[in-house]
Amino acid sequence: MSARENLPPCYRIDGDHVEFLTEATGYRLPTEAEWEFACRAGTTMVWFYGYDPQDHLQDPEPAMSQHRRYLPSGETDGTYFCLANSFGLRSMYGGAEEWCWDGFAPYSSPQLPSHGAIQNPCGNPRAKFRVKRGGSCWSGGTDLNSVNSVTRTEYNPKGDIAWSGLGRVVRTVPLKPSGKSN
Repeated sequence: MSARENLPPCYRIDGDHVEFLTEATGYRLPTEAEWEFACRAGTTMVWFYGYDPQDHLQDPEPAMSQHRRYLPSGETDGTYFCLANSFGLRSMYGGAEEWCWDGFAPYSSPQLPSHGAIQNPCGNPRAKFRVKRGGSCWSGGTDLNSVNSVTRTEYNPKGDIAWSGLGRVVRTVPLKPSGKSN
């Protein structure tokens, strides 16, 4: 996409080595934190539509009924439809697991800062395993314990992984000065 729009690529690829170019303005995979922010769509809940995990444990059917509205459902003509979150994004919990740029590391890993809240942990960029987020058609997107805004998995990107997709890409757009002083 970057090349099609004549934008500087965000990655330098040399064989198996991929380097992220932080100053580039082309398209890239989202960081794990960016993916979660987009999925939550301004909420702090595990599912952007408002159910808390305790709601699901106490009465699973209403939570699952609500959840199904946000999963891709096949129509007879081959099209798919699901409701969007408040950011207008669809299939965050259904479709396929989506790759993030981050190298996988547990949140308590020595590879990550140990002080304060972790704002955007990117893990080790040379990590063998990468982070994937989102849902999977494999479970139909109905396993609420793993298909939510917070669950993360680790995969080797060189492996053959069913129900996996590139997912979303992002582009950092530089802010233009407003001309107003603070």
